[in-house]
Amino acid sequence: MSAKENILKSINRVAETHFYLRPLLDSALKNQVLTDFGKSQCNGANTYYDYWTASLSDKFHDMATFVRLGTEIELCLKYFYMETKGYSTLVDLQSDQNVDQNIFQRVFPWTNKNVADLFLRQTNYDLDTNQHYSKIQELMLYRHLYAHNSGLLTDRFINNLQRLIGLTLCRTLV
Repeated sequence: MSAKENILKSINRVAETHFYLRPLLDSALKNQVLTDFGKSQCNGANTYYDYWTASLSDKFHDMATFVRLGTEIELCLKYFYMETKGYSTLVDLQSDQNVDQNIFQRVFPWTNKNVADLFLRQTNYDLDTNQHYSKIQELMLYRHLYAHNSGLLTDRFINNLQRLIGLTLCRTLV
């Protein structure tokens, strides 16, 4: 199976979680009506879905799905690189002196030794010309926020979002 086929398969598995399994889970939880004792244990929620959303578990589920998507994209970049270089195993990749640990996560132009530089130097493929690369960069920025900050905004994230897509989340009060 080619790297492109693997990419589509991986992304479709994450999409299945988000677009099919999540609504199925929501529906099942809405049908879980709590008893009086259950309500007393779940802050008065009438259904387990009410409790699940009130405790923000739905948000953490979505963040986990998003982190998984970022991981799949990182793997896709890795396996595309391996295919382009003619590597058949991860041992081949590990012996590549140009591949640093976590390089396939480093997608931002301001990052030293990023994946775009690696691809350009080693395969003559310019990731910046890929129509999806800017979305990959944005997705990986959010993935980092969810994986390392539980979705809590930091000044670093806000600045990097502005650097990447020009979106300003803060405005100066005068």
